[in-house]
Amino acid sequence: MQNQYVGDVGDFAKLGLLRALAGICPLAKPRLKLRIVWYLTENSGNKDGRHREYLKRRNRSRYRGCDPDLYDALRDVSSKNRSVLDIERSGVLPNDTKYSKKEVRLDCDLLFLDPDNGLAPSGVGSESKRAVKYVFLDDIHGRIGTSQSVVLYQHLSRDGKAAKQARRYLAEVRKAFPSHEKPWAARFRRGTGRLFLVVPAKRHAKILHERGELLLGSPWGAAKHFTRVK
Repeated sequence: MQNQYVGDVGDFAKLGLLRALAGICPLAKPRLKLRIVWYLTENSGNKDGRHREYLKRRNRSRYRGCDPDLYDALRDVSSKNRSVLDIERSGVLPNDTKYSKKEVRLDCDLLFLDPDNGLAPSGVGSESKRAVKYVFLDDIHGRIGTSQSVVLYQHLSRDGKAAKQARRYLAEVRKAFPSHEKPWAARFRRGTGRLFLVVPAKRHAKILHERGELLLGSPWGAAKHFTRVK
């Protein structure tokens, strides 16, 4: 994650997904307590993070109905200096949500990992200069409890179809979390191609599946912002 991404359509996607899965929008019980691990890196200075056309008046009808409170909050955040602190202070997530730059703790029900790129490929080691852009599953495995569910951001590359990439990534997280239930993925189709990998703890498997289906049956799915990975 980089501060220059704050308020873009990727933020709308990940926060909308987390609000749905945690039982915030729509409201549902039990509400799952969140921790966001930003994997914050320096701004690259390139054109990334400029996917904010969704906030333009002409696009409002396509997006705001998905989650009006979130949309309005991000429109406000986007007009500021744009940093993750603006997200933390915006109220889009409950007051008991925990945030950290890279620290993983056992103080939540639902843990969101937000690296620039996603899972580390085989050619990138933990000592690489590029390591800051990735999650290394071996490093975090022992710090995630069996009762914690995990959501992981995964950038889609041009190396094959999205479904093929998703199967590969899901196989990786399945192997890394053998005590969890079968993982699944949601694809967000606006801006940069991306997946969100959901790894449910056994106690959350039914809840997260139902809320994922509800998301796809909502305006998010009707507008094909989020789609199933086939």
